[in-house]
Amino acid sequence: TQVEAVSVVPADGGTEETVAQGGVLPAWSPDGTRLAFVVMSDRDATLVVREPDGTLTEVVTVVGPIRPMPPVWSPDGEHLAYVSSVDPGIYVIEARQGASPHRIIEGAVAGFDWR
Repeated sequence: TQVEAVSVVPADGGTEETVAQGGVLPAWSPDGTRLAFVVMSDRDATLVVREPDGTLTEVVTVVGPIRPMPPVWSPDGEHLAYVSSVDPGIYVIEARQGASPHRIIEGAVAGFDWR
């Protein structure tokens, strides 16, 4: 059985570090210091950010499946956008714990980019 995980390896070589078992869809922040990814469970998808010090911050939990697309960072690295298939649309949320998501586009979405 294959177990999904998000892992990082230093660019100059070194040991692989598993950041999260069950993590999928990783996306680096624009400045390369933070890593956003999705942790899947049976019913939920949790958007998580790995901070520069290695701690994990649970940003938001989406009840039901998230579309199989990685989260997208805003150019300033302060927000994340993601696509949900429950209450379909694109949502934006501050990349911090306790923030509330806001749906900015309603309906089914095939893909998007932050420009």
